[in-house]
Amino acid sequence: MSSLQRIMSIALMAGHLSACTSWRVETLSPAEVIRVHRPAKVRLEDIDGHREVLYGPEVQGDTVIGRRAVSDPAPNRALALSQIKQVATRHVSSGRTVGFVLGIGLIVAVVVHAAENPHLQFGNLGGY
Repeated sequence: MSSLQRIMSIALMAGHLSACTSWRVETLSPAEVIRVHRPAKVRLEDIDGHREVLYGPEVQGDTVIGRRAVSDPAPNRALALSQIKQVATRHVSSGRTVGFVLGIGLIVAVVVHAAENPHLQFGNLGGY
């Protein structure tokens, strides 16, 4: 695999991980979302409007516990269910996915065209 192919693969994977998903507010209660869907992470909004992401969320009694960072070894955050206004989970966004694929396709086409036509000159791009 050439270095250009590696760079393109890394860019594709990195973009896919972030660009193609979005937060979706759930209609179920926070406890139901966590118990039924068992998401890897949730975005919680409290009654004051403060939002935070919890990784590995669990419901224990009347409390949601989880980790503040994915790398934290154990739960280190707890919120009372009564203080949570809404819960959101990550879902694939078809619009973002289509935009991402079209963008990558355009970049690949430009790179391939430039590689196949080395005689092309792009002028004074940097103003130097």
